[in-house]
Amino acid sequence: MSVGLSTALNSALSGLNVNQQQLAVLSQNIANANTAGYSQETAKQSALYLDGQGAGVNADEVQRQVNQNFINAVQQQSSTVGMTGVLNSYNSQIQTLIGQPGNNNSLDGFISTFFQQLSAVASAQTQNNALQSNVVNSGATLATQIQGTAQGLYNLQLQADGDIKSAVSSINSDLTNLASLNHDVVTATLQGQSLAGLQDQRDGLLSDLSQYLNIQTYNNADGSINVTTGGGTTLLDQTTTFQLSYNAVPSVTTFTAGGTLSALKVYATDSLGNLTGTPTTLISGGVPSAVTSTIASGKLAGLVAMRDQQIPNLLAQLDTLAANVRDQVNAIENSGSSFPGANSLTGQRAVNGQDYSKWSGSVQIAVLTPSNGQSLPVASPYGVTDEPNGMPPLNLDLSSMNTGNGAGNPSTQGIIDAINQYFTPQNKVEVGNLNNIQLVSDSNSLPGLSGQFNFDLNLDNISGSAAKLFVSGVTVTPSSGSSTATVTLPAPNINISNYVTTSGSGKITVNTASSTSGLIDGETVYLSGPGTSVDGISAGNLTGTFVISNLTGSSFTITAANNATASVGTTTSPVGTAAVTPPYVTQPAGENSRTTSAGLFNIALGSNTSAGSYTVTLNVAVDDGSGNPAATSQISYVVTNNQASLLNQYYAAQTANGGGTIVAPANSTPLAKAMLVDADGNELPKDSNGNYLNTEDGFLKILATSSSNTIAINSQDSAQKGQPDNTPPVPGSNQGFSQYFGLNNFFKSNNLTTTGDSIAGSAINMAVVQSLQDNPGLISLGVLSQSAQPVSGSSAPPNYTYMLNPGDNSVVQKLATLGSTSISFPASGGLGATSQTFTGYAGAIIAATSSNASTATTNDTNANTLLTGYQKQAATVSGVNLDTELANTVIYQNAYTASARVITVTSTLFDTLLQAFQ
Repeated sequence: MSVGLSTALNSALSGLNVNQQQLAVLSQNIANANTAGYSQETAKQSALYLDGQGAGVNADEVQRQVNQNFINAVQQQSSTVGMTGVLNSYNSQIQTLIGQPGNNNSLDGFISTFFQQLSAVASAQTQNNALQSNVVNSGATLATQIQGTAQGLYNLQLQADGDIKSAVSSINSDLTNLASLNHDVVTATLQGQSLAGLQDQRDGLLSDLSQYLNIQTYNNADGSINVTTGGGTTLLDQTTTFQLSYNAVPSVTTFTAGGTLSALKVYATDSLGNLTGTPTTLISGGVPSAVTSTIASGKLAGLVAMRDQQIPNLLAQLDTLAANVRDQVNAIENSGSSFPGANSLTGQRAVNGQDYSKWSGSVQIAVLTPSNGQSLPVASPYGVTDEPNGMPPLNLDLSSMNTGNGAGNPSTQGIIDAINQYFTPQNKVEVGNLNNIQLVSDSNSLPGLSGQFNFDLNLDNISGSAAKLFVSGVTVTPSSGSSTATVTLPAPNINISNYVTTSGSGKITVNTASSTSGLIDGETVYLSGPGTSVDGISAGNLTGTFVISNLTGSSFTITAANNATASVGTTTSPVGTAAVTPPYVTQPAGENSRTTSAGLFNIALGSNTSAGSYTVTLNVAVDDGSGNPAATSQISYVVTNNQASLLNQYYAAQTANGGGTIVAPANSTPLAKAMLVDADGNELPKDSNGNYLNTEDGFLKILATSSSNTIAINSQDSAQKGQPDNTPPVPGSNQGFSQYFGLNNFFKSNNLTTTGDSIAGSAINMAVVQSLQDNPGLISLGVLSQSAQPVSGSSAPPNYTYMLNPGDNSVVQKLATLGSTSISFPASGGLGATSQTFTGYAGAIIAATSSNASTATTNDTNANTLLTGYQKQAATVSGVNLDTELANTVIYQNAYTASARVITVTSTLFDTLLQAFQ
């Protein structure tokens, strides 16, 4: 009987203990019913048997009431929500920056206002400084808006990069705490303690970690877990603590200047927490466009997407818009001039004096002076008698300039020298229709290689008809010693052997001593006479220009001004040296140009290469085609010996006799000057030969030397072509002269390249040039146009000067029209290649931004809705139900009371039994 009572007592006692534990767990559940992350706990119990007989109840471990599948789903969706939340937040900020389509304070609104102000200037009948100020102000506002938007986007990039650093800190904290929990779980398992609380803490950390990056977890036999990224990189295991490492950028300059980013890596740590071993890269470094990531979701993935993809894409679109506005406006702005003009123009492209490029076409540069409301050609330094219409502009043929790199490849130094040479007055020689004949060096130095000196001529014709130039001889006289020089002419003389007259006629057959292959039937030639009359035809009538006919291999026919006197034809050999000279070149009316294409004159100095100087004398004849005798002259030029940097050096005539006239300028002060200057406007240093040192780049500046005069440029058909003959070829910009150097821009140039301005960074650097901000009156309005011509029937020659007309709005009208012109935009930042107006493209950027923001909001809402659903499903399993717990309170209370009652009854029975035995 005692055995039965003992069993009953032990069973009641075990029931009492188990119900106490059940009440304790129930109390814990009720207390944490509203505790986030708490999972309902259940105290498991099982029947106890000894030798097959019931011995009470056994208290098993306390377990959580969870569904691991739901927990995993919540963690995965938390990662998605982490990413969509970041994208939604950043896209909302971006939309605030960009604005709404059509608003006055949006990009397309500012563009519309800018071109409206240009239209107002274009429509004005007279120059209006207030309207021009409006244009500059609206342009500056547009530039500020674009620049400010770009700056805001770069700041968001910096913010995203800082958020990545913050996320890494949070992840590292979670990983440290998870490693500690792993240790605690293993210890509790070994000691048979409940794991429920530790597991809840661990799930909370995993839930937080999953917000930052997608993870996977694996259970170990000892109760610990391993954690990896979705890509398989270990973040936590049984034995090692891991930490992430990332260095945030120091400032926004890293993004604006195109700097590189650090990589985000995972390191193992030693016992002291120091990073150790070979790291694993989660997110690569480098420029944003080259960054790769193994993180598929979570806040990190969203931040990387914003920093390296979405924001750069939007910046690329903004750069494309800014670059096209800048380039299109600058191209038109550089095609004309302001009225009355600027005293100086300074470029924005940094160039070296030795830089060279292939060019096509010509550029026109004029010096003007305000007069009675007009901008007229500056007075000629040679006076109103010689050049009554003023100074013609420089027409610089870039396609033929040779500064040592071949024709059409001029250097910056060569261009500067050509401008300075033209606008620096020198003595000039006039012969016939040619207003000036200058000797120009085609050799780099004197004496040149093997004692050579090559030259050609520069001819200026401001008459009304073409002029044929004949060079019948060149002599070289050294300043000391005797001359042994020999000269090779481009159009060589052909010696005459004899003249055969025709009785009673001026017709003469001229027989030559050598082949006439260099002549053309019907062309005009120059004959140097025999020095005496021939059969009654005077020596003077046998000297000059003639049209030849009946050309054979060794003869031709001319017609003299008077007839032969003999009854029969007479054959006469020249007494002196008589020769026929074909034309060297025909200079069209109104042109100033070099004769290099007609051939070079070559002087071989012979044995006398050490004289101080050489006087080069040309025997020339100029025929204007009027039938009058050709004007002839002997023109002398002095070339100094032992000189370097002679290529393209111009020499003024020293003397001229016969039909030539030397005209001296009133003074030798340059009318304009070209130079290279530094950023402060100071001219760069030069070497002893007057060339800019190649150690420093500068900016091309062209200025009128008188403060009352102005500079005007017409880029005409000039186009910069790069260096196509290089290996590899260097592409060109195809920009005109003024735009290439940035002499007359509206918007500032940005990161100039060989092909023009770069697109990247154009938005953050968008600005109106300072000269226009200081003086809005410098906006280009019109173009150089030829001055008024003589009235019909006048004997005055054509006028080859150019001026700016006060009513010419042709350039600003083109600028205004640009606002409604379809522009070709390349594919950029996710926007496809398109052709539309500036406002249309800006609208496309705004619309895309708005769409991105709307999509991000929708995605975030949907992701959070799904997460809430998963959390509710998980809560149905793990959440505490107070009604159930309260009901269980009664059950466990009754069970406890019943067990206590059994103990009381058993105790009474034991007492009765003991009394019976006593």
